[in-house]
Amino acid sequence: ANSFILGPKSLKTEITGQAIPSLDKIETGLMMAKYQQEIFQSIFTPSAYAKAFRSETKEKQLSSIAPITSPINQIELGVKKATTYGTTYTLKNIYTQSSNSFLKKSTSEVLQLDMSFDLYKDFLGRSSRRKVEALELNRRKANYEKEVNKAVFYNGLKRLYWTIVANNEAMKLVKGLIKTSQKQVKLAQLRAKNKVADRGEVARYQSQSITRQGQLVSLQYQREELLKSLKELIPSLADKEIILGKYNVGQAVNSVLACAGKIKSYPSIPYDNTVYDDMVNLNTKALQNEMAIDKYIGAPEIAFVGSVGLIGKGLGTSKAYDDLTEESANQYSVGLNINIPFGQNNSSLRATKKRINLLRKNSYEKETGAKLGPYHTQLVKSITLLQEIVKNNKLNTNYLKVSLDYSKKKYSQARITAQQLILDQDAYLNSGLEEIQSKLTVLNTIFDYLNVFTKTPCDFNRI
Repeated sequence: ANSFILGPKSLKTEITGQAIPSLDKIETGLMMAKYQQEIFQSIFTPSAYAKAFRSETKEKQLSSIAPITSPINQIELGVKKATTYGTTYTLKNIYTQSSNSFLKKSTSEVLQLDMSFDLYKDFLGRSSRRKVEALELNRRKANYEKEVNKAVFYNGLKRLYWTIVANNEAMKLVKGLIKTSQKQVKLAQLRAKNKVADRGEVARYQSQSITRQGQLVSLQYQREELLKSLKELIPSLADKEIILGKYNVGQAVNSVLACAGKIKSYPSIPYDNTVYDDMVNLNTKALQNEMAIDKYIGAPEIAFVGSVGLIGKGLGTSKAYDDLTEESANQYSVGLNINIPFGQNNSSLRATKKRINLLRKNSYEKETGAKLGPYHTQLVKSITLLQEIVKNNKLNTNYLKVSLDYSKKKYSQARITAQQLILDQDAYLNSGLEEIQSKLTVLNTIFDYLNVFTKTPCDFNRI
């Protein structure tokens, strides 16, 4: 329970159902887009309301023909509904009862429908419907962004895993040469004791051994830093000992080369393998809607308002209700509401907002476009060159291994000096480390590509 066997499958299992900060942040982006969409749409959801009012006064009546009406009680119940076509409807019932020196419990019951119709800013819903569409487009874009960001996260985990593997391969190589250098130190010390070698030869081998130890310590430090990064990404591993599981470098290299071959097989940009072009289109359409809405920043508000209703009156609640249902009178009203804002430079506001949206649109298109066209074609060239580098490094390491074997024989026959043997060993080590690093560079290059072309159909993209 206190150890974790590190491998691609165990990593996938570990993050399933776990609270992963990076994944939570990714989910937050989509949830925020949905939240903004739902908040705006809630404006068009029917809502019920209630009002209650009571007024009472003790003032004196100055004339018998000017009675004081008190108390006054009023209750209003209604349902309100706004639409995406610039209209608002309210259906309400208004109950009013009052008393004065002439009438006791004078009661009115009103059933009324109010309507407001925007004549300018939101005429026929030209702003509301564009806002609804913009928010839907942003939500869809956020969904694509979530898909891409999750791919980037998983590729980051795999990149980290293979970096740990490369680190382990480098340590195995160094450890092997450390054993060799330790044997050489003992052999040199024996040769010096027998007066066959001098102290300088012993010192050179001791220096080589210490240098190898230093290289190993440096690689061990790198490993700890890599494991630290892994635990930061997956907090559930924080108190566990990470043990690298079995892996097959040759199989992984073949899988990578197959994926590279698949990428190079595309004669043009494989848009089917990416969602970035969809994200650009959605972003452009959303900003176009927003810019259309922004034309009305600071514009006058003009609305037609009207109401129709039925009214019943009587001395007492029951009589007013009976009058409403049996002998109600019609009533209506029409009007115009105008609101003209002053005191601010609306043209400057509109120009600034337009400039902001254009910058957002252009920067997003350029940033994303740079990841598609040039990115694909340039990466194909890079992969070809990297494959050639890996091939050359591998050949060079093999040749140096053969050369080193002969150098060991020559040294044992006293045909070359210790210094020459050490140089051959250093060349073999450096070539081996370069081969490991070049393979890792190919891996990282493929991961960079898969971060953009997330749907590339190759086995390495599904590991």
